[in-house]
Amino acid sequence: MNNLIPFMDFQFSDINFLIGKWEGSGYAQYPTIEAVTYNEELNVSANLSDSVLFYEQRSWFTSGSRAGMPVFWESGFIIHLEGNKFSLSNCQKSGRVEVNKGKISNEAGSWKLTFENEMTSDPKLERITREYIFNAEELHYKLNMKMKNVDKHQNHLQAFLKKIK
Repeated sequence: MNNLIPFMDFQFSDINFLIGKWEGSGYAQYPTIEAVTYNEELNVSANLSDSVLFYEQRSWFTSGSRAGMPVFWESGFIIHLEGNKFSLSNCQKSGRVEVNKGKISNEAGSWKLTFENEMTSDPKLERITREYIFNAEELHYKLNMKMKNVDKHQNHLQAFLKKIK
């Protein structure tokens, strides 16, 4: 069953193009880590009858002695709740689990999903926000966070991906 968002006549099937394989590169930075570049692969599948996307996101160091080794690995669900509201829940290779709430909008011909954490298993994490801007060919995301030992909410990850298949 497709859910309708009245404010823009959105149907979950409008973003079916996310299903498939995406590849690209990203950049990780934060005051507590050494900045790194990475290659990334994102695989998205769906249960369209329930308006649910499943994703697996993996990344690897691009250079240095750790080239080819995993940087990040997470998987989770993006679930259409009601109206323009969505939930993103995931588990990461570090053991962190997150539940994020957000919304979708359409800006200048691209879709935008924004999320803020509601719950995390990491006691050191105070706040996390995620922003995904995408169309049928490109996806850009930013992850900002605030850890208890860092003064402000700031960028941690950003990446640009292209649809492969």
